Amino acid sequence: PYVIDTAGLPATFANLEIKVEDSPTGKVGIIDFGVFRAGGDDDNDGLPDSRPDLAAAAYQMASENTGAGVLDYFELLFAEPDASVVVFDRSDHNFDQDKLDNLARLQAKVGAYSNEVPYLRIDGSNKMKGGIQFNNGMQVNMQSSDLVFEGPGDIEVKTTSGDLSVSGELKAQVLSADSAGLNKLDVSRADGVTGAGFVRLNQAPAIQRIDGEIVRINADIATNKQSINDNVRAISRNTSTISRNQARLVSAEANIRRNTREIALNRQRINTNAKNIPKSVTRVSSYSTCAPTRGAVRSANPGALSCGGTCRSCGEWRSTSKVLYYKQRNLSTLKCDTRRIRIYSSCCFVSDGNCDGWCEHGVRKC
Repeated sequence: PYVIDTAGLPATFANLEIKVEDSPTGKVGIIDFGVFRAGGDDDNDGLPDSRPDLAAAAYQMASENTGAGVLDYFELLFAEPDASVVVFDRSDHNFDQDKLDNLARLQAKVGAYSNEVPYLRIDGSNKMKGGIQFNNGMQVNMQSSDLVFEGPGDIEVKTTSGDLSVSGELKAQVLSADSAGLNKLDVSRADGVTGAGFVRLNQAPAIQRIDGEIVRINADIATNKQSINDNVRAISRNTSTISRNQARLVSAEANIRRNTREIALNRQRINTNAKNIPKSVTRVSSYSTCAPTRGAVRSANPGALSCGGTCRSCGEWRSTSKVLYYKQRNLSTLKCDTRRIRIYSSCCFVSDGNCDGWCEHGVRKC
């Protein structure tokens, strides 16, 4: 009832026609199951929209449940063989409704086909082009002249009385067996390798030694980690110190450059003074001695430079003095400047009768 003929009536097996084409490779019939549709009418063509997803679900179910039957050949396929070329965006200028509909259209090829059939044939010549894939993930494939079993499961050979014989080499990355006889070599899980030419090794002492080494190494690692942490902290401190020293070094370099310039200027002044000092010495030596000197004036006029003592209320000081002049060299102008000096010839204290008179410097007593 789901197949409609050209008149819009449900088709039956009585009026179902199969198109068959003759070709050099054989007779092939194509059955068109039409476009799977459901839902709205976005393209406004008066038909429900095509549904490639429903067609894919039907394709999977039909492929799993359809056999070859009485025909030599059967292949289920989509009318559009390449889904990658179909544009689904209706706003795209490359959008093609026919290609979208063909992606939702299922067809079947049936008939006599002389080429290799792309599925396992379980009757007739039993020739196979593809591999066998099982629901548990295992696959049986042909690779050149080899038969390959692939998948996540195990492959077991169970027989009540027979043996598994290999005429060539037996190759395996890991060989595990409860017991085996290989060229008189006995292997058992309990005893390890035994047999002629083999001595069973007791590895327990070596394992104990290795365990001790591991404990020691772990302790050394912990010590090294602590040392590394200490070094990291020391490096951090040194980095801070280096940063401060770099700043000081920059300041010191600036001071050195400034001092270098001042040294160069001082060197110029020293060279200039070295040239001027001999001239100055010559000029100074040409000057005569300033006379009379202070010492000469003092020698010619003995006496005191002052009258010492404390003033008393019972008398008064009486003194005899004179002002004298001497010459002294002026260090700035190199001229002889005149200086004054007062020399006391006598210093006496005269009492009013209430206290004894006494004399200073031994000059004269009153």
